[in-house]
Amino acid sequence: MRILYTLLLALAAPFLLLGLYRAKDGKPKVGKRWVEHFGFTPTLASEKRPIWIHAVSVGEVIAAKPVIAALQKAYPHETILVTTTTATGADIASKIAGIEHRYMPIDFAFAVRGFLRRLNPKILLIMETELWPNTLATVKKASVPVVVMNARLSEKSMKGYQRVQPLFNLLSKNIDHVLCQFEEDAQRFVTLGVPQSKVSVSGSVKFDLPPFDASDEAVTALKAQCGERPVWVAASTIRGKMKSCSMPTAFYWRKPQHTDDVGAKTPRTLQRRGRTGQGKGLYAGKTQQRRVHHAANPGLPWRYHGRNDEAVCSLRCHFYGR
Repeated sequence: MRILYTLLLALAAPFLLLGLYRAKDGKPKVGKRWVEHFGFTPTLASEKRPIWIHAVSVGEVIAAKPVIAALQKAYPHETILVTTTTATGADIASKIAGIEHRYMPIDFAFAVRGFLRRLNPKILLIMETELWPNTLATVKKASVPVVVMNARLSEKSMKGYQRVQPLFNLLSKNIDHVLCQFEEDAQRFVTLGVPQSKVSVSGSVKFDLPPFDASDEAVTALKAQCGERPVWVAASTIRGKMKSCSMPTAFYWRKPQHTDDVGAKTPRTLQRRGRTGQGKGLYAGKTQQRRVHHAANPGLPWRYHGRNDEAVCSLRCHFYGR
């Protein structure tokens, strides 16, 4: 099964890498570090075996911050290595103090073996459900324990894995433990055949992020700028998705008399940051012009939530009032 998977991956890899390396406005460049994706990874400054945390991109890196802080407090002399797949994730990781960053090798056994030879981690902590068959098998063969943290598994994903159960079995047999966000997630992993003893519920690590400081200087400045005008936030936006669903609906639900709304989009990717423009709100068939600000930091809408009256998050049309 792994041989067939690897052959298919070899065919798909050029297209996957093209998307990873393609230049876009505002997107950080991988540059000469592209060789790290093939296992040619620079060694660490310390000779100690690091605690390895894999966080594929921006959201996972942010989710990993409380874990990193807790590890640094509990094990101050340990080296913490964070790997990301994307350049946007690397950009966020580079701002975390006290860690080493490397790019994650792509899911070929030779690349993962090269990574392990150079860095020799003592444990692998995978944020959320970023599971790759060759990586897990190679890491397990090297006697490195694998723990999946902050794991989610939707009903739809579970049914998808059931259709390719042999492939999921390749993944699950090389995982030592799965820490799930919710009981429903844990039950779905068990349904797929993961032993109950290897599954537990730890809650979402995003709730362990430090409380938002509403007195933050940036929030105070934003409040002064907006005054009493109603503010709504579209968080973690993706090009095209919010346009067709959440954004127009959010405006629709605003009261018609609020003709001076202030909108803020907090993008999911770096290349969508730092723009301002005119947004259109739909009010029972009537169109109103609104000022929309595009936030500079993807995955970090907190300063805007410090002032918002309503929020729409990601791809779903759910509304949260202050």
